[in-house]
Amino acid sequence: MSISLALFAFASLSGTPQTPAAPEPAASVSETAAVQAARQWLALTDKGDWNGSWNATGQAFKSLNTSERWADVSRSVRTPLGALVSRSLIGEEYVPAPPYGYQVVKFRTNYANKAGAIETLSLVREGNEWRVVGCTIE
Repeated sequence: MSISLALFAFASLSGTPQTPAAPEPAASVSETAAVQAARQWLALTDKGDWNGSWNATGQAFKSLNTSERWADVSRSVRTPLGALVSRSLIGEEYVPAPPYGYQVVKFRTNYANKAGAIETLSLVREGNEWRVVGCTIE
């Protein structure tokens, strides 16, 4: 069964966050800035820092979601997965979508209650930073 977290169209759900059992491994020096930004954003969600993760999203995401809605939906999706066990980079690619394209970063993630999940993050460049504008967990 697949669990999806779509950042653009959230339904109101509730739950409670869990703290990961293991810390996020340090990013490799060969990883791109987009991959590093994705890892930093995921580290916020792993800690249940919904406000911090919402603040780190791009304007396209913020214009469609409040921080409260993001927190409610995130808790409902993340809590059943359990604590983070491990996360490894699968790959990254550029998607030429309007207006300026997206960088899509994928990770294979093991949670306490779901092994082999695929996390897909879409990021856009805003100024000098990469910002998450979409995320799915399958």
